[in-house]
Amino acid sequence: MPDLLEFVPERASPDRSKIALARWLGPTDLFDVGNAVDTDIRVLQPATGHRPDALFALPNGLTVIVATARVRASVFQCFLLALAERFGQKPASTGRVSIIDPDCGLAVVAAENDRSFVEEAARIWDRLCTGGSLAVVEAATIPKLYGSKARLTEFVWAAAAACLPDDVPILDVMSGTGAVTRVLSRRFRVSANDANPYAVTLTQAQSLDFEDDAGLLRSRLRAVADENADRLRKLTADAVFEEEGFFNNDFDEGNRLRYVSFCANPVLPPLDRRPADGAPYQLCLRGYANVYLGVAQAIDADSIRKAIDAETQEGSQARIICLAALLGAVSACNSGPHFAQPRGLNSVRAFKHVVERRARSLRFEFERMLDRYAARPRSGRAAPTTATDWPEALRHFAIHNLDDGERAVYIDPPYSKLQYSRYYHLLNTLVAYDYPPLSLTGRYPPVDQRFSSRFEYRASSARKEFDRLFNACADIGATVVLSYSDTGFVPINDLVRQLGTRFARVHLLSESIRHHAQGKPIARASAVTEFIIVARCPAP
Repeated sequence: MPDLLEFVPERASPDRSKIALARWLGPTDLFDVGNAVDTDIRVLQPATGHRPDALFALPNGLTVIVATARVRASVFQCFLLALAERFGQKPASTGRVSIIDPDCGLAVVAAENDRSFVEEAARIWDRLCTGGSLAVVEAATIPKLYGSKARLTEFVWAAAAACLPDDVPILDVMSGTGAVTRVLSRRFRVSANDANPYAVTLTQAQSLDFEDDAGLLRSRLRAVADENADRLRKLTADAVFEEEGFFNNDFDEGNRLRYVSFCANPVLPPLDRRPADGAPYQLCLRGYANVYLGVAQAIDADSIRKAIDAETQEGSQARIICLAALLGAVSACNSGPHFAQPRGLNSVRAFKHVVERRARSLRFEFERMLDRYAARPRSGRAAPTTATDWPEALRHFAIHNLDDGERAVYIDPPYSKLQYSRYYHLLNTLVAYDYPPLSLTGRYPPVDQRFSSRFEYRASSARKEFDRLFNACADIGATVVLSYSDTGFVPINDLVRQLGTRFARVHLLSESIRHHAQGKPIARASAVTEFIIVARCPAP
């Protein structure tokens, strides 16, 4: 069995988790740990401004005191994990209480002459609390996509920083939007991978710095986009005019029915092959207008895509940033919360929502995304990014880090039986821009052109895939940092047990978070427990 340090959330209220550890001495026990500690705790509140309400006794004899309402549960758990990982067995702590962070009443109990421990604990806490958050402008470059870890970067950062020294190589093997890659790159040598082209583009953009002095690139893009857009508007003048009428009319039942009729007929017949040379770019207009985008928005998306091809070189930083900005703009203008299926028009409220989203200027959103990329703090160092399945990515990572004593793999797999490619297919098509045949209500490309993960569909196949992945990580001597959720269809305890067969120490961390359920009002959002499992010391 692994040496398990379990941190189990206890729902104290709908919006907050109380922290629990294997041994938790509650408020009534705070003054029963020795006279010296008793005296120090009684003066701790005036010194910190916050009354500690819990004392945590770690298995290695260390003792930590904190005001739980003033600390982020997940980061505090990572602090306890770091203490357990960094320090060996100590005698039961009955020494002096030393304040680490007065803002949350955080203190450690140490012997009178053990200043080195106190100073190291303070350094650890500072390390966990700094570097994991995204600045507002950084977060604004990350599309709000299903499964994004943008809201959990501080948790992932703290879990990695609790166990790993600076500059350790880490593979973000399923990088998604690239939010975690960007954050971890501040202190570690990060490589990234994803099997989806849209995710590779977003991840690459998160590790690049972008400057457009005097707006020269933007001016060139506008000129090409204007020319393409003018040609498309001539083909669709009646539809563009009719759409503008809905943008400037009342939201009532009569207009809803007229809009349903307007959207029922394709603006232009769909194409399943690239048009003849010299034709305007028109994939979005023919495939997604009045489905996920408005008519004017689809024209802008096609025209910007034409400009990117014309004015940037394949593989260049400018091209990657521009493609990522276009993906962000299309996501911001999407009529619904995802691309699995178009938003319905079965009520006046839904009609109003869709029309208001389609009235947004996609070109404005694109240029605003470029501004955000340019305004971000510098990333520090680019993360090399591959576009393949995880076994190949892991082999590549191991070969390129043969001389490193320690390494780690961050894993953020699909959580459920849902086929994730349904949520992103439009973004992948926009990157490839290859005019695939589209079918069904969701306008999906053929199944054989959409990436499918064995972590999806069935719990039995997901368990087998986890076994393969955990064994591969253990075989290259890598620490595993795994994100998962209590909504995942593989129970979290099963994953802990699977990791325990190959790793000597398995730590389970958690945080309760409110998610805005896809397409549901915020009042119906549900609290979800997000877990991070850290598996250390692979067994032979």
